[in-house]
Amino acid sequence: MAPPSDLLARTDAYVKKRDGVDKLLKLMRYTAALAALGGQGAGGGRGEGGGQGLLGVELVVRLSRLESTLGTARKALRMGKFLGNAVSLRDACATIASGDRPGPVVCRSRLPHATRRRLRSGAR
Repeated sequence: MAPPSDLLARTDAYVKKRDGVDKLLKLMRYTAALAALGGQGAGGGRGEGGGQGLLGVELVVRLSRLESTLGTARKALRMGKFLGNAVSLRDACATIASGDRPGPVVCRSRLPHATRRRLRSGAR
């Protein structure tokens, strides 16, 4: 079995490659949602036509389930994006532990202004 650090790095690389998949899932999800909404008909499934709408009740239910499943898949992919920060944190901790001065801060724009100024001046 590979060390946990290698697993973390490989998982992070895998998630970075899957950014296009997330966009494709998003497109498919909203297409399914619009098709289900359009398939219900103008009356929302009530009134004339026995409540079947344009596509039929079974197809509308299947499209709604598909939309929900695609949303869950997108959540799983997006949750993996924090691994990039975990890898950066691990590398920064290793650099500090080795006694070297850390290189540029990865998420510098997210740090408060005072912290960025302190990092630039070299003060601790």
